[in-house]
Amino acid sequence: MEKIIYKYFNKNNWIIDNKAKSYSLFSAKYPVTVNDDDISNLISIYRELGGSDIRLCLHKNKNELAHDMVILQSNNTINRPHWHINKGECFHVIRGKLKVDIFDNQGIIIESLIVEKNGILKIEPESIHSVSSLSDFCIYHESKSGPFMGADDSLFPEWALLEN
Repeated sequence: MEKIIYKYFNKNNWIIDNKAKSYSLFSAKYPVTVNDDDISNLISIYRELGGSDIRLCLHKNKNELAHDMVILQSNNTINRPHWHINKGECFHVIRGKLKVDIFDNQGIIIESLIVEKNGILKIEPESIHSVSSLSDFCIYHESKSGPFMGADDSLFPEWALLEN
């Protein structure tokens, strides 16, 4: 995996986070830019790794107060409904089609939003939501407040727990 990623992204500019649940890279140099070549490289990695999600983290580390990520999300990714304490999120679609469902406390979808290329969606803090790709994959820029709280960062309503 590391060999494939570093074939496309310079090891001096990006650091792989081996503890993340999806393939993740943190920028090692600032300022950081993401251009069309980087988007093409994400797609190449996605294909070479058999359709796995991958993200470029533009913030320095998980403790930063602002998190910006360019995420390639496969349409095979199951994103359970969840929410974040005191954190809203903003999604800016770069390629593909993204679906964001907003739920009430009983698990009923109250709004289903579709965001296409160049579209932007902002959701309120503590909104119960799920994110999915309606295309083979979707590439989007996600912004939210940090720091990343590990297992406590995404909270799951009882009705969305895996055993349900």
